[in-house]
Amino acid sequence: MFKNSEDLFDYNVFYQSAALLDLDIKKLEDSNLHLGRLSGGEQLKLQLAKLAGDNADLL
Repeated sequence: MFKNSEDLFDYNVFYQSAALLDLDIKKLEDSNLHLGRLSGGEQLKLQLAKLAGDNADLL
């Protein structure tokens, strides 16, 4: 079943949050990246950016 348009992931907010968190976007877009190779800080930043993308109203 399709999600409501309000429930869709907001990639603009994700990328804006990632930029604010100084997260290396090019590194994330590498298809060979294994998330286990990210440092603890990078993993936390990624989770925060994903949370913002899922819930844009948190910003």
